[in-house]
Order: sequence, then C-alpha cells, then structure tokens
Amino acid sequence: MGIYLEEKEEKNYQAFMKELEKISKKYGIAFEGCGAFAFCDENGFKSIKYRKDSSSGDLRIDELVFSDGTKADR
Repeated sequence: MGIYLEEKEEKNYQAFMKELEKISKKYGIAFEGCGAFAFCDENGFKSIKYRKDSSSGDLRIDELVFSDGTKADR
C-alpha cells in the first residue's frame, strides 16, 4: 500500500525531486529516507524552516505554515 497523490500534488512532488537532485549535485549532499513525505500543500507553503543541525545528519522541519495560514501540528 502506498500514498496516493492528487494530480497536482504528484506534479509538484516530481518537480521537487528534480530540484532536489540539482541541489544535491551542487552542494554534494544527498538524502535518503523512507516514509519521509510528511506534509504537502498543492498551493505551496506560506513558510517553512528546517532545523539547521548538520551534526545530527537529520533533515527535520522546525516550522511549517500552509498556504491558508494554518501551522503544521508538530
């Protein structure tokens, strides 16, 4: 069983992956995760901040606000 995405969400996801590949190549940093697709907003996020802790090796969200202004329940 997998995650089923609406057409626009799928398009956004594929575009994100393409950009992530470019960023990974540019900075020499690669990520690997399973089930890490935590949040989506087909209209884009109003704001997002990632935890900036390179010593942990984790990619974690500190704060996320959806396009409608609601904050993600963290």
